[in-house]
Amino acid sequence: MVKGNGKAYSGGWHWQAVGMNVWEAFTCVAICYGLLVIYRKSYNEQGRLERLLSDNAFSVYVFHPPILILLARVLHATAWPVLVKLAALTVLSAICTFVLSAAVFRRIPLLREIL
Repeated sequence: MVKGNGKAYSGGWHWQAVGMNVWEAFTCVAICYGLLVIYRKSYNEQGRLERLLSDNAFSVYVFHPPILILLARVLHATAWPVLVKLAALTVLSAICTFVLSAAVFRRIPLLREIL
């Protein structure tokens, strides 16, 4: 069993809390850099699906709010549990927004130049 001032590690003006914060920050940055290196070496290529998603990412970012709101209004009328509605809204809005972006938004002449 550990003895001593364990509360000092929880925060406040203690050198133990400072040490824990420095350790956590260092660990998080190291893990992020490590994951970047792993993914750069292992997954540094795009297939057809990844290329489609990448090409339409900005268009989806711009146009997803109205589509999300429209689908939320449609799903509001259903008697499904909240978590089921959340899952359905997430999947439907992502699919609809990417499909509309690829099939409609990026084919309009004025938007094609922007997106």
